[in-house]
Amino acid sequence: MIAEGYGLALKKYVIYPIGTKKMFGEDFDSPVHEFVYAFAGLLVYLSILVITYFIAVNFFPQFWPQNITLQNTLTAQTFDDVLINYPLFSVFWINFLLFIFNLFIFAVPLDGGRLLKAVLTLIFGQYSANRFVPIISKIVAGLIVLVGFLFWDVMIIVLGVLVYFASSKEAKEGEILLILSDKNVNDFVKPVELMFNEKETVLGAFEKMKENLIPEAVVEFSNSKYGVIDADKISGVSKGFWGAKSVGDVAEYVIPATDKEKLGFVAQYIVEKNLSILPVVHSRTKVLIGIVKRSDLADFLKIHKILN
Repeated sequence: MIAEGYGLALKKYVIYPIGTKKMFGEDFDSPVHEFVYAFAGLLVYLSILVITYFIAVNFFPQFWPQNITLQNTLTAQTFDDVLINYPLFSVFWINFLLFIFNLFIFAVPLDGGRLLKAVLTLIFGQYSANRFVPIISKIVAGLIVLVGFLFWDVMIIVLGVLVYFASSKEAKEGEILLILSDKNVNDFVKPVELMFNEKETVLGAFEKMKENLIPEAVVEFSNSKYGVIDADKISGVSKGFWGAKSVGDVAEYVIPATDKEKLGFVAQYIVEKNLSILPVVHSRTKVLIGIVKRSDLADFLKIHKILN
């Protein structure tokens, strides 16, 4: 809701226990927007804390413990069965930990990392912030793992490892987004090379692919939706069923890109879905106008890296 309020076309939003992942294909126009977006995530945990406490104290005191004994370490609590016997306190405690963890661990994809990114962007600019944050995130992840070993806490070690790999993945995605920041889908649209109707047989599709030496094709469904089929998907079907199996049963539904979209999200989507091509429709009429090929994006990124 915050993202859409700032005019970003929200395509996908993933919520993790240790943070969030937004996929827009572009950054916020202002680091202040990024700061508000990250802080809004923290407010969710804080709101649940306050509401849970209010409900427990005023309406269901039997679900809230009077005395709490904290044993072992902060992250390996044993509360004399408190968490089991008092469900409202369990909700309170879990959200308290998530709030503290997301606020004070300055690493992406945690909200604390996004707050740090917003602040660094204000001070140094977007380019420098995108360079600094992944490095800081990896250092923080290493410190989390070190603390886990010091306290012999497996959960802390696992969290540190997750933060490290998540920050590494986001760093690579950020680099791609930076390279493609001034590119639109329209810059990479190619004519549709091969297209099938959903009712055509897999055997017929394979024969046309073989004849044209094209290993992937767009599939048009009757409900004005599109999919993609390639040689790998066909090879997953036993040859004995190729004549009876329809293309629509094998093809993968995809969300087509529009010709005016930022290329960053499209690149993320293609990689995430492991697609070789993606259909492109006109932003106004929604009529199919071409495809974007993964190989073209890969070649562009390789050339850009060589030149820089």
